[in-house]
Amino acid sequence: AGRTLAALPADHPRFAVGRKDYDPADGLPDSSELRAAIRQLPRRDRDVIERRLRGETLETIGAALGVTKERVRQIETRATQALRGVLAGV
Repeated sequence: AGRTLAALPADHPRFAVGRKDYDPADGLPDSSELRAAIRQLPRRDRDVIERRLRGETLETIGAALGVTKERVRQIETRATQALRGVLAGV
């Protein structure tokens, strides 16, 4: 079985959103479980996560959504925490 987002420690590079070399795809499994969890997110959260997984920058996403890059980072952080909970069965 592959690793799940919930199985990663909180200090894993996947969660180091503020790092310059941050890659939102680090450590994520390519699984139907993850895709199902992403589908459970609110639309805006899902949109941010999907765009980040495609490699879009905070600035690009912010411009598309009409918010600042800081707001996008906050949404991404909230969505990542929600995904952890969903994948952990909380």
